[in-house]
Amino acid sequence: MPRARAILLHLQKLYGEKIRSIRYEISRKLFRYKMAECLDMDKHILNMIRLTERLESLNFFMEADLQDDLILQSLSSSFSQFIINYHVTKKEHTLAKLLKVLTLAQKEMKGKARRCSHC
Repeated sequence: MPRARAILLHLQKLYGEKIRSIRYEISRKLFRYKMAECLDMDKHILNMIRLTERLESLNFFMEADLQDDLILQSLSSSFSQFIINYHVTKKEHTLAKLLKVLTLAQKEMKGKARRCSHC
């Protein structure tokens, strides 16, 4: 019986290390994620939401404010005025609601936005 326990503990250690490595890679990608000026904002935000959900599936949870902050910090500079307005008028909402509000803001900015040089 002691041998079986030792094997089980060893397997738990190996499996736990793998999860930690996966969690590290996902969180690294999430915290460094940046949107280029010409990138599709919807896809960008949905990718960030997917990364957040993957972390949650690995028992790594972030408060809603931190999730919002990560998304806002990842946006291109053309969203700077939106970010200021967002902080002034912020209400409680989901990431899906933030995506909807950002989509509306992007539509309003379309005529004013300049295209990036590598598009």
